[in-house]
Amino acid sequence: SIFGANLRMRDLVFTQLNSQCVIWNGVVYLNDLSANLTGNDFISGNAIVDFRGSHRYSGKFRGNVSDLSKLQPLLRTFGN
Repeated sequence: SIFGANLRMRDLVFTQLNSQCVIWNGVVYLNDLSANLTGNDFISGNAIVDFRGSHRYSGKFRGNVSDLSKLQPLLRTFGN
């Protein structure tokens, strides 16, 4: 589990960040991932990734970002 508040990555500020993940028997269970930016802006989701056999996965991610330029520092971090 990871929790943080007022985290800064370059020029992107997460007012709150939560993550809870379990790895068991070759399967990764991302039970919660949520990040609050500013105001009503957020990103959240969950997923299951099975690294055994055919590498099956399922998941759901949601977000509400009123101004996508707020994510530009994150995109620069990954080379975009």
